[in-house]
Amino acid sequence: MRLKFKIAVVGVGYWGPNLVRNFLRLENVQVMVCDLDKNSLKRIKASHPDVSTTTNYQQVLSDPGVRAVVVATPVKNHYDLASKALIAGKDVLVEKPMTKTLSEAEKLVALAKKQNKVLMVDHTFLFSGPVLKIKELLQKKVLGNLWYYYADRANLGKLQKDVNVLWDLAVHDLSILNFIQDNQPTSLLARGSYHAGNEIEEIAGLVLTYPKNFFAYINVSWLSPVKTRKIVLAGDKKMLVFDDALSEGKLKIFNCQIKFQANKVNYLNGDSQILTYADQEPLLNMAEQFIKAVSQNKRPLTDGHFGLAVVKQLTAANKSLLTNRPIKL
Repeated sequence: MRLKFKIAVVGVGYWGPNLVRNFLRLENVQVMVCDLDKNSLKRIKASHPDVSTTTNYQQVLSDPGVRAVVVATPVKNHYDLASKALIAGKDVLVEKPMTKTLSEAEKLVALAKKQNKVLMVDHTFLFSGPVLKIKELLQKKVLGNLWYYYADRANLGKLQKDVNVLWDLAVHDLSILNFIQDNQPTSLLARGSYHAGNEIEEIAGLVLTYPKNFFAYINVSWLSPVKTRKIVLAGDKKMLVFDDALSEGKLKIFNCQIKFQANKVNYLNGDSQILTYADQEPLLNMAEQFIKAVSQNKRPLTDGHFGLAVVKQLTAANKSLLTNRPIKL
């Protein structure tokens, strides 16, 4: 009988239960759960009676049966927990963003290399059907030369205590942008404001400049009465919209063009088409890739270097917020 692949999920407050649920859907995977909150452990045990639980992280690290640790705690704890797991000889999956500071991210990547262990970051959107489809369309040049990327992510809450809204919501779009196209941004400019009194930005806008006259604008907010999750990506041949707030028809492509001929502007507003894509739960896809990466000692899509690049951009965004100036990358 083949031994089960045992992982430990650390932190089952908000996102952790989703990770537990998806890892348990995988064949031959055993899950251990660690959290300081005994009530959280009771809830997860009630939903998944087969999981083992503990409030002692050292018990996780000293268990020779635990091959990998999944860190799903607030970001302020990511580096401490992930580094201890790597030192203990465990492979690591950590929630986004990878760490709270750039220096922590750099040290974590170096430590994973030294220990010869997998370090992966849960940038879930990169494992979703719509984003994978967008990547495919761009590789085939269906949209032509890209003009701009616009994203709007807003909802009422949840206000974070340790990171601003850019690190909570714009992190998704930075990871998507880094994945779907080859060029990296050359500069960025961030603006934001806070109103709830904790001096952490709850509303922010981020503009990224790229080569070839492409730019991205990302709007994020914790202070919106309605939830929006929309991306518009435009090229000189076609344009598309990914509206993740819709229950169906999330990804649509438009045959829209603007042509300049003889000092005259011609608008082509043609038909639109709802696109199909593989519809498996993104988190399950991510969990599968992590188990495969650890089992085969292969580099995952969102490895430590990928997570580090996103943290670098977020760090630059924080600097721009403080200085009110664009930051070169």
